[in-house]
Formats: sequence, C-alpha cells, structure tokens
Amino acid sequence: MLFKGLKMNISIWMVGLALAAGALVIPVKASAGDTLIMNINREGTAGYAVGTTIAKTVSKYSSLRISGIPYSSPVAGFRDAAEGKCAIPYGSGVDLWQAFNAKGPYAQTPLKNKIYQGFYYFDANLFWITRADRDDIKSLTDINGKKVFPGKMGSGISEGFKYMLTALDIKMGKNVQMGYMDAANALKSGLVDVVGVYLVARAKAMPSWTQNIESQVKIKIIEPNEAEVKKLATELGKYGIGFEKLATPFKQDTGIKGKTTWMGVEWWGWHFGSEVKADDAYTYLKTIFSPEAQADFKKGHKFFRGITDPKFAREMQEKGISAVQGVPVHPGVAKYLKEVGLWRTEWKVGK
Repeated sequence: MLFKGLKMNISIWMVGLALAAGALVIPVKASAGDTLIMNINREGTAGYAVGTTIAKTVSKYSSLRISGIPYSSPVAGFRDAAEGKCAIPYGSGVDLWQAFNAKGPYAQTPLKNKIYQGFYYFDANLFWITRADRDDIKSLTDINGKKVFPGKMGSGISEGFKYMLTALDIKMGKNVQMGYMDAANALKSGLVDVVGVYLVARAKAMPSWTQNIESQVKIKIIEPNEAEVKKLATELGKYGIGFEKLATPFKQDTGIKGKTTWMGVEWWGWHFGSEVKADDAYTYLKTIFSPEAQADFKKGHKFFRGITDPKFAREMQEKGISAVQGVPVHPGVAKYLKEVGLWRTEWKVGK
C-alpha cells in the first residue's frame, strides 16, 4: 500500500505508487465521537511541529478527534497514558523499553498499564566527540572518568548515551549539565572532555547545537574499537537501541575513515496505551498514511519526510519495531502493518 516494494507483483506495486502519490482514496472509518489525547512534545521541538499537524490532520480526515497536548517529557506522557489520560504518548524506543520493563524513571513506580509500540517518524543517531587535540581519548574506553555532557538528563537521548556506556562498563567522571547551545564553549574551554552528539534523518542532518559545535571547535569522533563494536552490537538491543555504521555530514575532518562511524540509533514516534481500542489505533495510522493526509504533510515541517517518503517510512517501522525487543505492537497498529504487508512473524502483538 503506502510502502513501496512490499509486494512483488506489479498490480500491488501500482496501488502503492498511487497511494504514495495521493491518487487513490481509501475511505477511513473510525469510532464516532472518540477523542484521543496525544502528547505532541514540548513547544519548539520537531516533535511539537510534527505532532500538532498530525493531531489536526487525523481529526480532519477521520471521525476520530485528536487533542494535541504538549508534555514536559515522554515520562510524563507515558505515566498519563498508563492512567488512561493520554492515549498516544510520544517517545523513543528507549523511553518505551524503560516504561514497559519498569526501568530507569519507572523503576520505583512501575506503570499500572502497558504502553505498546505505535509508529516511528524519525531517528536520532548517537555518537561521541572530543577536541581534535585530545590525544588521551582514542576509544570509548577512554571516556572512563572523564567529564561528559551526554545530553539533558531525563531525555531519551541522554538515556541512550547512558546505556551505550553501561554496555561497555564505562563510568563518567562527572555528568556535566548545561544548555545544548553551551556545549561548544564547554568543549573548547575544557569544562567538558567529551560530548554525546546526535544526528537525525539517517545521520544526514545536524541539530543547530551540533552545527554550532562544528563551527567553533576542531573536533574528532571517538570511534569504538573492534572489541567495543562487538559488545555494543550485542548489548544495545537490550535497551531498545539500534547500532549501525552511518555516514556523517561534518564538513571538517573528524579523523574517521570514509566519513562513516558506528552510532547508536534511537527511533522516535507515537505509541499507544493498552486501553486504546484497536479500531482507533488502526484508524489513526491508516489516516496518517492516506493520500489526503500525505498531501498535507508534504507541505509541512521537514521532519515529515520520515512518513512521506515510502522507502524511509517502511525502513523506520521495520528497524524501530525490531530494535525495541520484547515490547509488543499495539493490536490496531499490527492490523494496519499486516494489511500493508509489513508485518514480521517475530514481532509480538499486545493484548
């Protein structure tokens, strides 16, 4: 259907092409009168820009009513989802893994109800940098005992960096907290030794704060050695994190061969509380990938590329769901994925 290449016969391929182009209209039915609260993330974030539009668009093209509410963090949204106050919480695979398994911020107060996997719309690709003149930092093991900025504490990004170090039994000397735009000066002055940075959209785009670092500081990427690569490839999947070698868009020489390096990959998107009706989750997802909604999304924020590029959309669902091992997919989402031929037998469906 929306995702190209799901079927080999030409007739199905032509239907998928028509859907992607917005030429074929499939009527969408929903539970009349339903209003679903959706966490659209904090104001000023990409999640907010995308989430606000999704909420309005699904309401426009289906009989579902989506009310977009900004939350201070994925944790707040997931907690409300477990209480039945938020139907569609926002977060990364790490957030979802922690919530489902009562880890991290949920260890002391586990959620009363489960949150199931929904759909993914973009990826964040995590790796480590230091100043180019730091000869004492040559591999990830050398981060041990150093002053580190691993992103803002409590965020899915910061948690992802934490698990990368945990997988290698590395301990930071100090977790230095600051605003993201302060990271360049902190690295330049020596306030921090190492910074955890991330790229998005399959490592093709840099957030503004990462661009700020590149413009002000001569840096090098801290690559994992062979033993570290093997360990991370084995361990990161336990925390809902992928691990891939991707190209970097840095203009300066960062000391890596071929401008590619190993990165932890977090997939971000919207998920569903276990109390959400299967029909509503199915309608929500089917509406997002309907030709009318797709046409609207293509006029919006650049991060809509994640769900308007059929190949990328397919890749995100396949890799995102597979990365968050052990967390079932919401029944309504599973129904849609099976309908478009994207379901894998090893994935689990929530009850």
